[in-house]
Amino acid sequence: MKKTNILVKTVLVSTMTALFATAFTACENLQGSLSSSMQAELNEQTGTASYDYKTWYYNGYSGEDMTSADAQTLCVNFGQKVYLKSVNPSGKFVITYTDSDGDTATKSITSLGGGFSPDCISYYLDMSPVTRLLDGITSSATVDIKMSGFYCAEGEQTDRPIAAFELSALQVRPLFTATKFDFSTVDFSTSSSFEIPFTGSLTLNEEGSSVTGSDSSGKSYEFSVSVKDKSLVLNPNFSEAPADKTVIKAELKGICAEGAGEPYKKTMTLNFIKHLIAIDGLEDTNWTSSYTLSIADESGDTAAEGADGNIYTTDCDITKLAVTNDEDNLYLGIWGSLNSTWSDGFAFMISKDHSSDIAYVTGKETFNFADSVTFGRESLAHGKPDFYMYHKPQSNEVGAWVESDTTTASAVTVEAAADSSSTFMEYAIPMTELAKAGIAVGDEVHIAAIFSAHWDAGIFASDVVPDAVASTLSENHGSIVLNFQNGFSYTVK
Repeated sequence: MKKTNILVKTVLVSTMTALFATAFTACENLQGSLSSSMQAELNEQTGTASYDYKTWYYNGYSGEDMTSADAQTLCVNFGQKVYLKSVNPSGKFVITYTDSDGDTATKSITSLGGGFSPDCISYYLDMSPVTRLLDGITSSATVDIKMSGFYCAEGEQTDRPIAAFELSALQVRPLFTATKFDFSTVDFSTSSSFEIPFTGSLTLNEEGSSVTGSDSSGKSYEFSVSVKDKSLVLNPNFSEAPADKTVIKAELKGICAEGAGEPYKKTMTLNFIKHLIAIDGLEDTNWTSSYTLSIADESGDTAAEGADGNIYTTDCDITKLAVTNDEDNLYLGIWGSLNSTWSDGFAFMISKDHSSDIAYVTGKETFNFADSVTFGRESLAHGKPDFYMYHKPQSNEVGAWVESDTTTASAVTVEAAADSSSTFMEYAIPMTELAKAGIAVGDEVHIAAIFSAHWDAGIFASDVVPDAVASTLSENHGSIVLNFQNGFSYTVK
């Protein structure tokens, strides 16, 4: 019987152990299935550090020396009130940037600081250790951030630690494109608007945003402020237009960049001019006003055959040409993907409508893209075109001529400017110079814009606007026959 009892006990113990293990496993699985939803609720009650952007924009512009700048903060949101037990959080920055020698460098900084938002729901992380590496030659960087030491400060989870905040490959970029802007006073009124472009999205501080300033005489100016896409729109709170070449030193306050902590303020130089277009590489609103005439060009029509017989597609594609004028200048603007290499260039030609000239009506002129600074201008006959200009953006080389008679050509000083992203370029041609070619108010002119690629494979026209002005291309696009009757028509006002 003893042996039987021992066997029975052994069986009972084994059975109970198995049942207990099964029950324990079931409970453990149940606990596991509940943990994800419970953890989400717990995180919501405790707070979770977050930053919802891939880029942080600092209070500066490309080329500005930021080595001594302060008030640069990044907003980390927790969703709940939080606190630190120590003065500063723990963690580090790992920054990748271009050093003064032009080499890629990496720097680790373990000292973090900052301050809380008024409601203690967000922490404004001091980013000056990052911006101090931006010396004007280097204007951007990439940074990894790790930060910890925060605790919940409200509700049932008070004093519960919050998981570390980690952010990888954050892009650091300047918010401003420039701090000096030219604005036209043509048709000035209190409803006039002047736009200051930014590189990132922004909002206005709820506590108030303003733009105020004064000129050299001490006269004060105030503007109302609003946001349009990535631009700050200024509307004058004064009725009289500033005199030509008035320079206003204005302070912008209450500008909130996405992802930034404290609002930014910046001193800007606003230059007011009487001309319709300011040649500064920024797209003035007058480029889309009733003053301006424009023509679209097909996108993707950039294929050209090189001298070696192969077909090449350049990165440059003009998609729009526009023209307008005021009493002092005729203005040309082009849009598109205007990328170019060091030797590539743009040619612009303006021909007066010589309808009474039999040779003009029936003949055509050949424009050879010779490898010379004048782009083969010497091969052009008088009158077709009456004005010629070339521009090499990479070297900022510009040249222009007007034909004043059958044998001579005189050089013209023109203004040229391009934006920083190579999508827009603008030019000003003095009306006094065009008058030397007999072009005056009321005259109809025909305009052609051509991109000339200068590669080892040859020199060729890869894009022509309007398309119809290029009636014939040579086999390798090295020369082009222009029919100015099919040029972009514009009547000088």
